[in-house]
Amino acid sequence: MILTCNLGRASILAFCFWAGLFANAQAAPSPPIPAPSNPVTIALDEPSVLVGIPVSIGTTYTIPSRVLGSDRRVTVRLPDGYRDPENANRAYPVLYLIDGGPEQDFPHIAGIAQLSDTNPAWAEFILVGVETVQRRSELSPTVSNVAKYSDFGAVPGGSQKF
Repeated sequence: MILTCNLGRASILAFCFWAGLFANAQAAPSPPIPAPSNPVTIALDEPSVLVGIPVSIGTTYTIPSRVLGSDRRVTVRLPDGYRDPENANRAYPVLYLIDGGPEQDFPHIAGIAQLSDTNPAWAEFILVGVETVQRRSELSPTVSNVAKYSDFGAVPGGSQKF
C-alpha cells in the first residue's frame, strides 16, 4: 500500500493518513494521486510505505539587532493566498507573538491561524513570532534590587530594549 499526501502551501491538514486508510476500505478504487514534488518516504514494519511532503508553517528570518546587540530570529506565517495578485492591495491585521520562536509557541498559534485558510468565520491575519533568548531578562521591568532576582538566573530589566 502506498499513501501519498500532497498538501498545498499552508493547507496543513491531518486527514491524509486516515483518509488513505478509509479510502482503501471503499469498494470502488480511488483515482491515482499525483506523486509529491518533494517526498519523504517512511518504511513501516508491514509491507506498507507512506510517502509524504514536509510541512511548512512559516519562514524564519535572522535579523541583527543593534539595540539588543545580537541576532534575533523572527518567524512569519502568511495567510493562504497572501501573494495572489488579487490580494496585492489588501491589508491584513498582524499578531506579534512573544516567545514566538519555531521551538517555542509559534507552531501552536500558527495552527490556530491556519483555521482562517479553511473557515471563513475566522479572519485572516499575519503571524509574526518573536523568539525570546533570555526570557526572564527580556520580559521583566527594571528593578531597584537586582540581587533579589539572582536565583532566577537572569538579570531583570531588559524589557525596555526588547
